[in-house]
Amino acid sequence: MGKLNVAVCDDNRSYRREIIAECEKIREKCNVRFEISEFDNVKVLKENLKGIDILLLDIELGEDSGIEVKDYIEENRLDIIIIFISGFRSYVMKSFGLNVMGFIDKSEIAELLPRYLDKAISRRMEDIGYIDDINLRSIRYIQSNGVYVNLCTDDGNKILYRDSMNNMMKRLEQYDFCRAHRFYIINLRYVTKIESSPEGKHHVFLGKEKFKISESYYSTFRKKFSEYGRKRAGYI
Repeated sequence: MGKLNVAVCDDNRSYRREIIAECEKIREKCNVRFEISEFDNVKVLKENLKGIDILLLDIELGEDSGIEVKDYIEENRLDIIIIFISGFRSYVMKSFGLNVMGFIDKSEIAELLPRYLDKAISRRMEDIGYIDDINLRSIRYIQSNGVYVNLCTDDGNKILYRDSMNNMMKRLEQYDFCRAHRFYIINLRYVTKIESSPEGKHHVFLGKEKFKISESYYSTFRKKFSEYGRKRAGYI
């Protein structure tokens, strides 16, 4: 199993060092392996969001804002748990969001970070599963291909895997995958919207990709997607 990636973003080197030192202490006592990466500006952080599981994020980042990063993550439906660490309590209300687990004042890093990070790691581990060595979170959708299926990943690859769609659905249901059509299983974490036409045709969008939802699967798909949204809201 691959490691989790905990990222620290703060433009102040002293605070960044303090947060990383606390993360290293937590890692020594933790049963879950995780890597620690660091960023001092928003531009580089945005270029490296893929693969980040938990983000320890400052709010005032030079000319940029951690609130804007939070909005960007949520608008693009990136599955990253955010913990804000800031010296400005006036931002607490603005820091709320679908992906946000909490707010830590910089004067309370040693006291509160272990609690929040442990909670975030536990939540993330509940969501992680693998097919062989393929992280399920990297699979956008699964496509039927005869006696095989195509595992279509977030880096644009299609991995041929021998199994039936029915067996795949049984294995993946607990990991927020849902059948949309006899030819497709969708990872709900990548869904950006669901649309229904006046003619009663239903489609699900994964960014710019569009997939038909069969009438026989539509009700269940909507229900599962709503449940997924409520589960994600539990990060607040």
